[in-house]
Amino acid sequence: MDTFQPGRNTWRIEHARRAAVLIDGGAFFGAVRAALLQARRNVFIIGWDLDSRTCLVGEDSAHDGWPDTLREFLTRLVDERRDLTVHLLAWDFAVLYALEREPFPSLKLGWNTPARVRFRLDNALPLGASHHQKIIVIDDALAFSGGLDLTIRRWDTSRHELDNPRRCDPAGAPYRPSWPGMDIYSGAVVHSSNYRNPEAFSGQRVLVIGFGNSGGEIALDLANGGVDVALAVRSPVQIIPRDLLGFPILSWAILYRRLPARLVDFINAPVLRLAVGDFEKLGLRRAAKGPRQMIEEDGRVPLIDIGTLAKIRDGSIKVRGGVDRFTAEGVVFSDASTEKFDAVILATGFRPDLRRLVPGVEGVFDSHGMPLVTGAATNVPGLYFCGQITVPTGQLREIGIEAQRIAKAATAYVARAA
Repeated sequence: MDTFQPGRNTWRIEHARRAAVLIDGGAFFGAVRAALLQARRNVFIIGWDLDSRTCLVGEDSAHDGWPDTLREFLTRLVDERRDLTVHLLAWDFAVLYALEREPFPSLKLGWNTPARVRFRLDNALPLGASHHQKIIVIDDALAFSGGLDLTIRRWDTSRHELDNPRRCDPAGAPYRPSWPGMDIYSGAVVHSSNYRNPEAFSGQRVLVIGFGNSGGEIALDLANGGVDVALAVRSPVQIIPRDLLGFPILSWAILYRRLPARLVDFINAPVLRLAVGDFEKLGLRRAAKGPRQMIEEDGRVPLIDIGTLAKIRDGSIKVRGGVDRFTAEGVVFSDASTEKFDAVILATGFRPDLRRLVPGVEGVFDSHGMPLVTGAATNVPGLYFCGQITVPTGQLREIGIEAQRIAKAATAYVARAA
């Protein structure tokens, strides 16, 4: 007996002339965005969850001049296509899921959109059941079936990069990457923000994913506590010592602050190599950009070594490559090797988004919710931000300098307003 029977459990069966597989949310969202831009008559979107705040962009930034978020994108789509109607159907979810979803979806995707964006909640279900289909059909010509909802906390790439700025929720909080097999992994998966001390991992084998300062220091703390620990490092890194030639590393950064980043990195390279050694022999790859360039151009802070390298050298911390997928008892690394781990700690970092703190202002924040201007007057009179920038000369020092500038600017602003 065939599984699909028209008239019994299937409306009808049709054959597609072409098909493709999309892996991870970045590829899926990008393909859906491109297809929607071609829509002319009707769009049907069915999902377990639909969120108006979903950032509907692919793995690369959208350069088509259209809005990023789902509600604004669909609003403009029907405004510019007078013959187009968009139908949205989502599960009328149980109270159990209320904290995980956007409140009042009918208001956000129904009342606050044009009439030709038609949003409905599906509650015609047996007791205990849920509407779980994920289908998008465009002009009866193209369909997306299965996989992902157009909602938040779904975007990722096959690289599962820990510091990808797009993998954040609407509040700017990063959510953990989703590797294949995580749902069958039997051990604990913990974000670095929930790490407290090595006692909780006593007698276990632990993998720390990420080689930023959080990951490096957590691995060091675990090693000092006698825990069997390994570090998963996918990308090339830069490492600087906390002290150099008897002076704090920040003192050197202040000394060179007026020089170009490339020149500073060129001058410091020989001394830094002597200070931290040839860490390529430890299984780590050196980044092409120097530490100063990395901070100024990418906003990334190199690992400030306070003992992690010594523990790697003596074998207390093992270095592994990037994670390819999880298994029931551990992980498979990018080199296809497999190891068992009792727990995994995700040192994925944090990305603040200040748009919810100061809503409804224009020309103040970038696309990630960070201020365009810090330490000086913004586009909004009387609004200032202090220390909201990554600098090589030390954050507390920069906050002190900017605070003095803001005090003078604020005093002048108040005097003018009076």
